[in-house]
Amino acid sequence: MTQPILVVKQLTKNYKHQVVLHNVSFNCTQGHIIGLNGIRLI
Repeated sequence: MTQPILVVKQLTKNYKHQVVLHNVSFNCTQGHIIGLNGIRLI
């Protein structure tokens, strides 16, 4: 197994007072692409 070139652990992101990511974790190895896609709820 190859070593990850990017490691994200327990990422949380807020926009103003809205939590948009909560406790997100992932690894990315060379040659792979990871995307986060979402919608905004009003």
